[in-house]
Amino acid sequence: MSQAKREKHVIEANKQHAEIEALINSDRTKQSIDVLLYFQYLARFKFKLRGGSSYYGGKNYHAMSHMIDNFVHVCNMAKVDDEVLERFRSFINTTPPWNIFYEVSYGGLINCDFYTKVNFVSNTLYGVSLPNSKTQDISSWISSSGLSENAWDWEYKNEVEAWNKHWFKSKKTLRTIQNEWKERKTDITNFITEVSAVFPKLYDSNCYLDRLIEKQLQGNVDLVAMNKAYVALKEGVKLKHLLLEEGHELARAWNNMIRGL
Repeated sequence: MSQAKREKHVIEANKQHAEIEALINSDRTKQSIDVLLYFQYLARFKFKLRGGSSYYGGKNYHAMSHMIDNFVHVCNMAKVDDEVLERFRSFINTTPPWNIFYEVSYGGLINCDFYTKVNFVSNTLYGVSLPNSKTQDISSWISSSGLSENAWDWEYKNEVEAWNKHWFKSKKTLRTIQNEWKERKTDITNFITEVSAVFPKLYDSNCYLDRLIEKQLQGNVDLVAMNKAYVALKEGVKLKHLLLEEGHELARAWNNMIRGL
């Protein structure tokens, strides 16, 4: 490239990067993050979709504790006070109203990087899967997510059948099985009712954030290298000197990453 073309190319690349950063800070991005955070709140904390106790070792414990583990990472990235993390940890025992959950979550999210925010609100491990296509309706999503009654009520039918085979039958045990069965059905029904209000936005929000992350990561890598090369060419730095400098920086980064491991 000629010097004029090179300068124009770099200016355009920086402009595109600025546009991506503007999108990241836009209302649409904030709304997409909010939608997915609300979904996580409903699926992991407000409703017992897996049945049983929510306390340590219970069937719902993994869904909540996984998000709490992720929040530890969020707080480390944002360097927030321990009080924010401890409040979030308390949600495993007592589910707060949505406004409190939202407030505490953003206490950690507000200052962390975009990638960490999106990973936190879109991670579905131990939780409920997000819609997998734009055309998927809520009925097929309920079925694919294992929320339809015939996907899980066999657990309780088997427990009742096993109870019937006992010589000595405890009515208290039977009531416990029946109550949990009823509670799980009620929670799943209520979850589906509440999530239906935001369901049309879930797939679009998730895809939009994924695409934005991809653009940001790709843009950051390309732009840093391009700007360094542009400055080096402009200042007359030889390629071998530029590569040598880059090699030292990579070595420092590597040493920082593996320190203590």
